Amino acid sequence: MVQTDGQQPILYVEDGSMTVLPAGEPPARQTSALSHDFKSKIEPDLADGTREKDGLAYEREAPSVGDDDAGNAMAALEKQEKAPFPEGGRQAWLTILGTFCCTMITFGVLNTYGVYQAYFKQTYLADYSNFAINWIGTVQYVGIFGLGLPMGKLFDLGFFRPCFLIGAVCLTASQLGLSFANSFATLFISQGLFMGIGMGIIFNMAIPCPSHWFLKRRGMALGLVAAGSSTGGVCFPIMIQRLIPRIGFGWSMRVLFFIEIAMLTIAWFTIRTRLPPAIDVRDKSKGGWSQVKWIDLQAFKNPAYTMIVIGFGLVVFGLYTPFTYMDVFTSHYQIPANGYFLSIMNAASMFGRILPGFIADKIGRTNTIIPFLTLAGVLLFIFPLCTSLGGLVPFAILYGFASGGHVSLQPAVVAQLGPTESVGVRVGNMIAFQALGSVCQPFVGLILGGDPSTGYRWWGACSFSGALVLAGAFCLVIGRRFALAGKWIGKI
Repeated sequence: MVQTDGQQPILYVEDGSMTVLPAGEPPARQTSALSHDFKSKIEPDLADGTREKDGLAYEREAPSVGDDDAGNAMAALEKQEKAPFPEGGRQAWLTILGTFCCTMITFGVLNTYGVYQAYFKQTYLADYSNFAINWIGTVQYVGIFGLGLPMGKLFDLGFFRPCFLIGAVCLTASQLGLSFANSFATLFISQGLFMGIGMGIIFNMAIPCPSHWFLKRRGMALGLVAAGSSTGGVCFPIMIQRLIPRIGFGWSMRVLFFIEIAMLTIAWFTIRTRLPPAIDVRDKSKGGWSQVKWIDLQAFKNPAYTMIVIGFGLVVFGLYTPFTYMDVFTSHYQIPANGYFLSIMNAASMFGRILPGFIADKIGRTNTIIPFLTLAGVLLFIFPLCTSLGGLVPFAILYGFASGGHVSLQPAVVAQLGPTESVGVRVGNMIAFQALGSVCQPFVGLILGGDPSTGYRWWGACSFSGALVLAGAFCLVIGRRFALAGKWIGKI
């Protein structure tokens, strides 16, 4: 970022220190570079580390360590130019299709857990509290978020296909096992533990793939991918609630098992990565696996990235409360059509995942996601008031739309903060940090209660969740200000 201090433009390089460009420096060379750890520019010629040449988007790399002289920094910046991104084409769109299928059977199934929560409470786990039952869904979240770091690293090393195959076997086997489960232990192991691991591998291997094909239009691409989870969240709750009374819980889970096989097959034949591995671990002369750093904390040296990741961790703590407890809420207040509100939220979320992507590519990804999170946080405080059909329908639509913006944009927000060949680690760090927030989700159920002696404490649970989402949005505001070097206005 180029800031001005009087008449002298300031260049931010390396560890965040300021280097003043010479007064006679031509305007064309007054371009900023962020720290070496991120090797990117937040606001370059086009947006988010890109420049345009002959109609193609290019990513440009920041100076290497030691280029703390302004002239050397600019020379290194202009010298290093990478291969163009396709920004479309047959294989790029096939990759979007395959990744869409992956999010549909990972987060799409996860967004359905509210149906399972209510069903288990009424049948197999009637003697268990909501706090205990919610641990099954929480372990699924931990699987998706907790595997972000190792899977992101393996993705960057070029192990997409073998890891994807392992995840597919784990997911489908656990789904089949769930069809035979009928106790807390068997439900926890099949649906919570092993399904969470399978989802975590598939999701974290698939979600960085579009970033290999899109740079200028990355927000749009990831928005289309994220719509897969909304599609699953719309279809699967209705499907499960309709099938269970007709064919039973076991065969309903087997139908979902066959759907997962079909989606994984499509993904296997359509998703392709494009860039070479960040490190060639097969080259023993360079150290092989010994050169791999499994825990890479270099990114956290940048305060903007750190605050944004902390913010996303706080958000995931409270954002999914309505998705988890919507069926419990509608049953408690005996609201008509109670089986459809989860699908309504997910349908609205689909628009909230696609439209912000187009907006974000124009005005900035972080600039777009902050208002969406703020709206979601405010709506959580309103949730307990929506005890009638007329109040709950608008809430479900608005909240689904607002929360959808978070799901689609968060990978793009952190992907823009560095080179594409390390996007897996950067996104993986963020997703792994969210695992800490997801572990705390059952405490929302503890606040909620639901025992005959205490009843439901909707105000406490929703206020707690809303405060966490707003706190996360505030962290993103701080991170945005760091990224803009103290400015309030700028595209990021």
